[in-house]
Amino acid sequence: MLSINLDKVLAAVLKDMEEATTGWLKGDPSSEEAFLNRITEKLSARRRCDVGLLRKKSVVVESYNLHRKGPRQTDKFGSDFAITVDIPSDAFTKTALFQIKKSHNFTSTIEKRQLEQALLNNPIGKRSFVLSVDDPKGAIRIQEVEHIYGQFPKNVQSSAFHIEDWYSLGDWLVRWMDCKVGAGNRPQDPPPIEALLENEKIEGMQAFDFGGTFDLPRGYKITRKWFKFIFG
Repeated sequence: MLSINLDKVLAAVLKDMEEATTGWLKGDPSSEEAFLNRITEKLSARRRCDVGLLRKKSVVVESYNLHRKGPRQTDKFGSDFAITVDIPSDAFTKTALFQIKKSHNFTSTIEKRQLEQALLNNPIGKRSFVLSVDDPKGAIRIQEVEHIYGQFPKNVQSSAFHIEDWYSLGDWLVRWMDCKVGAGNRPQDPPPIEALLENEKIEGMQAFDFGGTFDLPRGYKITRKWFKFIFG
């Protein structure tokens, strides 16, 4: 059992994401970058509430701008943003990677190449999701990249998906924290990717030797933005 009050954490996340999505859908511009900026504003706010289950516990949020697209748009990105939850007292660390989409009346158009970029490496692919914000309702739906890729019609590069049956944000978060969806850092899971994100945070300095674990192509970037939630 984790030492945090997941109900309290979930309530805060749902409130923040509702405000971020509402502002994004009503505002201009409507790009993924604009949504990422709104998420950053909400998730980076200083927290003072106690989210411990039996003992007092607070959360520190660290956010890092890892990469931006260059003028020639040549870099390959596996995701738009990453979230890591780190609970040292529980020996719990888990990361999820998200590609942002906007759906209309729960229909979202997805390009196969974007999924393939996330699936280039197994440890990254097993932690990758598509997060779609529905216009006009603002509902969030989440699904595993692997699952979507498996549903992709043959011989097409872009396809529309009905997403109303994907995970809601609340359902996804509970399942993810309970390790029922998405790889974590359990012995049976693919190698953890937090050190790889740390490498990208340090602007190309090779702080860790991965010994060939991550065989990524030149110009490949895991994500643009990294949010790290540390509970202690």
